[in-house]
Amino acid sequence: MAVSQTVSDFRGYADKYKDKDIVYLNLKTEVMVDIEKTGLKIEETKYEDIYYNNFKAGAYSEKDVETSHFIKMKEIEASTLMPDGDKFKEVKVKEFKTKEVIDEEIFYQDLFSTSFIFPSLRQGAITKLKFTLNINEPRFFPFEVTQKFFPIENLEFVINTDKNVNFDIKYFNIDTSKINFSIVEKGNRIIYSWKIKDIPSYKTETESRGYLCFLPQIVPYIKSYKIKDKEVSVFNGVDELFKWYNGNLSKIDHKQTDEMISTVNTLIKDCKSDNEKVAAIYKWVQSNIKYVANEYGSGGFVPRNPYQIFEKRYGDCKDMATIIVELLNIAKITAYYTWIGTRELPYRYKEIPTSMVDNHMIATYIENGKYYYLDATNPYIPLGLPSSFIQGKEAMIRLNEEKYEIKEVPEIQAEVNSYSDSVNITIDQGKVVGKGLLKLNGYYFSGMKQTSERIKDSEDKSKFMKSYLEKGNNKYILDNYKINTSNSDININYEFNIADYVKANDNELYINLNLSQPFGDYEYFKDDRKLDYEFSFKSLLQISTVFAIPESYELSYLPKNVKFENPNFTYYINYEVKDKQIIYHYAFKTDTMLLTPELFSIWNKMLKQIRSDYKEAIVLKKKI
Repeated sequence: MAVSQTVSDFRGYADKYKDKDIVYLNLKTEVMVDIEKTGLKIEETKYEDIYYNNFKAGAYSEKDVETSHFIKMKEIEASTLMPDGDKFKEVKVKEFKTKEVIDEEIFYQDLFSTSFIFPSLRQGAITKLKFTLNINEPRFFPFEVTQKFFPIENLEFVINTDKNVNFDIKYFNIDTSKINFSIVEKGNRIIYSWKIKDIPSYKTETESRGYLCFLPQIVPYIKSYKIKDKEVSVFNGVDELFKWYNGNLSKIDHKQTDEMISTVNTLIKDCKSDNEKVAAIYKWVQSNIKYVANEYGSGGFVPRNPYQIFEKRYGDCKDMATIIVELLNIAKITAYYTWIGTRELPYRYKEIPTSMVDNHMIATYIENGKYYYLDATNPYIPLGLPSSFIQGKEAMIRLNEEKYEIKEVPEIQAEVNSYSDSVNITIDQGKVVGKGLLKLNGYYFSGMKQTSERIKDSEDKSKFMKSYLEKGNNKYILDNYKINTSNSDININYEFNIADYVKANDNELYINLNLSQPFGDYEYFKDDRKLDYEFSFKSLLQISTVFAIPESYELSYLPKNVKFENPNFTYYINYEVKDKQIIYHYAFKTDTMLLTPELFSIWNKMLKQIRSDYKEAIVLKKKI
């Protein structure tokens, strides 16, 4: 936008975007790519003009731009165009502060933040920002996410490059028919240009996938370039990506200290199989090496030396993968370095063979064709269970310096992630009195183990357990509980009582055996929801209640058995009478990690039915 424009030129924005705090007038990214004697010179310049539509303008006055070891700030300028009659008065930002981003949980992140404050920001103002970055690693070429939380009037993405740089361009979640795309050759240069107008804002929705899984993106990457007729590969296929990853590993010093060897020998001395040895070493790393985002310079991609990780007792995901591989090597067991992306990323190796696919590193152990994905960043995951956030993702497993394989991490079956609660209840002086056994497996196990170990105070732990095991109504009392934990499951024995849960009417008693209602927190999907709903994992919930019919009563009414079946989610409630007892069985299975919009209406139908079924009570009649 030009400073010569008047305030009246923007008066229509109040109506056009009346429910939006800000509007991006112009967003432009221009990337210059030049070939020099030593390689590529890449500069990225970003332009940002924002109009502030209401009184909340001041909330957006603070701004920061992040850089790193590979992406350096070259120059930055910013200003506020302040309404002054029908003209704008420009007030420039005078002070920019650059500091290292430090978190108490992070030792070195190698992120830097250049921060500043737009002056005199108020309704009707416009801010202008321009900054240029030097990108000294061509593998981190800029890409453009073309939609934001606020609307965009004009967006432009330009690559002005030496023609000897070979690009590939990918599109994700985008309608290319709405893009004005052009390629222009000018002498020794090629200019790629994308222009889009009137881009609506996106809406955040609960439990949706990471934003890169649904926002539109233009993703160019450099395959190769020529220097003096010599072809230099960058990301020219999956093999080149592996070659780069593998090169980073070549810098590791595999020195094994006496303490490392002694520790391994102690851990495995009583193990009867390689699997037991792997479990023992994996658990030791989980318990003794603290996970930190310990990234500094090339350390963001090069694991540190295993003996240093062992001595310091902390490391990031790459370091933890490295120490696992090294300790298993001492035990004469082969494990493999493995690169992988979390579920926050939508990319696959064949469609975009770049480091964008990966943001995580683990180790892999293979036994008789079974793959064990060892991610010690989560200290509560048992051997055989991958971290929940890498389920369904492609893993690049380094078999040796020249070979790798791409393997998809399975989504763990619902039956493995089971929540099984069994209670026996009676009526004693008007109260429901019960004994229960809750068994947790899979991700339910790891979640409970993490929570129980995090809560140190005994009173706080009792409050949590009361909430976790609560049944019936708000008069539920947890009398006592005992937690028994193994390497792969948790059993919780507990006793409880519930006052005023049984309802009496003349000579009849009413009791609802749906003591737990695990769907109480789920909400119906609204008609305007657009994004997928993501579960952390597939699961199987099973609840059974055995109710002893009081001697002086007999059964008068028993609810019908019900079920709801869909390939993605199923539940049933069954009642049976046996030996003067009523046995209630409930099961709910989610056999998918992702509910797509076409499933929302079926889910709503199921939820409506299950909530109706929850209300059913048995009726007992006093014997005459």
